[in-house]
Amino acid sequence: MTGANRSVSASNSDGGVGPQQATIRTASPEDLTTLDMFIRALAREEGLPEPSASLHDLESALFESRAVAAALMVQVGEQPGGFALYYHKYGTVTGRRGIHLEDLYIVPELRGQRLGQQVLAHLANLAGPNAVLEWWVLHSNDAALRFYRRLGAASLDDIAVYRLEGEALAALAVTREEASTPGWQIS
Repeated sequence: MTGANRSVSASNSDGGVGPQQATIRTASPEDLTTLDMFIRALAREEGLPEPSASLHDLESALFESRAVAAALMVQVGEQPGGFALYYHKYGTVTGRRGIHLEDLYIVPELRGQRLGQQVLAHLANLAGPNAVLEWWVLHSNDAALRFYRRLGAASLDDIAVYRLEGEALAALAVTREEASTPGWQIS
């Protein structure tokens, strides 16, 4: 799930400080503390509960041999400027591969310099031609909604997101011993 580093020129859209050189690179284990800090900042900004994922959880998800996700780091000069966490997906109806962007975060002082757009462009290149790039966004995040619409992204209003967790997930889970439905075999 890795891609080559990409140097981009970031420019302030309000006519402020001139272009700065930014780098988008694949995250490494040395970035874990910064990733964790950014994830917690994103949760606070979006009014979400304090993340319960530990550094070990993040390390396991991103860097173990069976990693389930990947991350990109945005760096402006020596300053960490943000991150994107994503994973690959496949659409059974469309037959198309793609990338699901789980989180995109740019530090507030670097927003408006097209860094988010550059990260999405990097992910679009990783996804490849004829693929899809998708993500979820809170209905209350007006700035993000405007940004995504400017890029030409379409809202999938005909899809509802559902989640099972905690007791509901445990109640649904079927162990081998409980699978006593005639004609069923769980292997």
